[in-house]
Amino acid sequence: MSGPTVEALAQIDHEKAHAAVDEASHHPLSVDVRLAAAEALHARGALADLEPVLIRELRTLNRRTDGLARALRLAEAHPTPAVKQALLWASWNQTECSADCARLLLRLVAGPGAVEMMADVLRGLELHTSFFQRKAAFDALCRKIQMTLDPG
Repeated sequence: MSGPTVEALAQIDHEKAHAAVDEASHHPLSVDVRLAAAEALHARGALADLEPVLIRELRTLNRRTDGLARALRLAEAHPTPAVKQALLWASWNQTECSADCARLLLRLVAGPGAVEMMADVLRGLELHTSFFQRKAAFDALCRKIQMTLDPG
């Protein structure tokens, strides 16, 4: 199953298609599939609040090819304090997605110009950087956006 498959199933008004979307929301491996299902369920009225799902999935991002684009699009559309905190957490979490999450968070909080100004700093959050480079970059990000990482 893939995100686009879930989107296609969500367009079908049939009991089996609805059941397949429901099942996709619990897909064990794919962030993209779970987020596509959550979007579909939310649009259908079967999921009242998208935020908890989005927060959970932002925290589980690992690979750019599995849900990053969808997660960032949804985070940009729902920039609540909790979503911003999840983006900050994902920025610290050392994955392929860290710098992309930091860029969106910086743009949401400080504006597009801040992303350009901090481009060199944000490179410190890329996957293959030392702990010390990552910590310095993350600390600079936190200072700029005036946020701290909540442990929860």
